[in-house]
Amino acid sequence: MAKRLVPIAVLVLFACVTAPKVEQLSLEDAEYVLGAEDVIEVSIFQSPDLSRTLPVRPDGRISLPLVGEVMASGLTARELGAELERRLGAYVQDPRVTVIVQEIHAPRVYVLGEVARPGAYPVRGRLDLLQAIALAGGLGDFANPRRIVLIRKTKEGEQRHVLNYSRFVSSSSASIPVILPGDTIYVP
Repeated sequence: MAKRLVPIAVLVLFACVTAPKVEQLSLEDAEYVLGAEDVIEVSIFQSPDLSRTLPVRPDGRISLPLVGEVMASGLTARELGAELERRLGAYVQDPRVTVIVQEIHAPRVYVLGEVARPGAYPVRGRLDLLQAIALAGGLGDFANPRRIVLIRKTKEGEQRHVLNYSRFVSSSSASIPVILPGDTIYVP
């Protein structure tokens, strides 16, 4: 009986050593963040004269009656609504603000390093790591596909993930990371 356990133990140990480590990235921060050039509708309940449809300016701000300039870039629609409610509280009794994103123009992903065409690329819909690198023309001749760095800004700060592009291409079981607007991919 002990002889049967040894081969099984060896197989389990071998499987643990050779199983690919899948880089898991959290998508819990995937709520859309407003950026420059987005168009939003600010609706203030029972105050149609204060409600507006306006673009987020290149400096990231919007302007509204009574509250003046407010930084919108970097906030979610819900966070901007809460900030506007707080500021309007001095002028409007129990303000209820809804922010609706009407047009999305800001989301970009940045692909840098050893790719054919480094630069900023628009994010339209779901985009994964392989697709983002394809947008940049693919890996360069001297790229190190095993050490690609994904830099993501979250509420907790900047996160860096070292990713193995080769593993994603060669393994059908590897989960390819989703790229979010504002992410930077660096190919060494």
